[in-house]
Amino acid sequence: MQFHERLSVRTTRYRFFSPMKHLSEEFATRLTNVDFVKRFAFVVSDPSDDIIHGVGRFEAESKRSGEVAFVVEDSMQGVGLGSLLLERIVGHARKLGYERLTAMVLAENAQMLNIFRESGLDPQLHTVSDVTSVKLDIRVHNPRRRVGG
Repeated sequence: MQFHERLSVRTTRYRFFSPMKHLSEEFATRLTNVDFVKRFAFVVSDPSDDIIHGVGRFEAESKRSGEVAFVVEDSMQGVGLGSLLLERIVGHARKLGYERLTAMVLAENAQMLNIFRESGLDPQLHTVSDVTSVKLDIRVHNPRRRVGG
């Protein structure tokens, strides 16, 4: 919860589509309850202080597909943590046999959309109103990029 409380209103709105100032205990428990098969998460932290700087989550939608979501604290945005989290999620999802990732991104969240565009996974983007739907086929990737190995 300390990580979430360091996020700006803009960052929480980009992640949750709402300027969520605080996480309820129930919601925080749901976000942190993982089995590393149908629901998993990776965090970025500095080993010297164990402070979380970013989180990438995966939630299975079917046997072959899962939804991903990311959030990186404001002071660490733009340094590649989102791409690193995507790379880790893709690698783990592939090992588990997943073939596709999906995401819902606010259309104004250019940084997140660029992470998907630059992933080498040839994203399919479809914008309706203010939300962009992202689909990534993780079975193949552009060899010029490192995402998922």
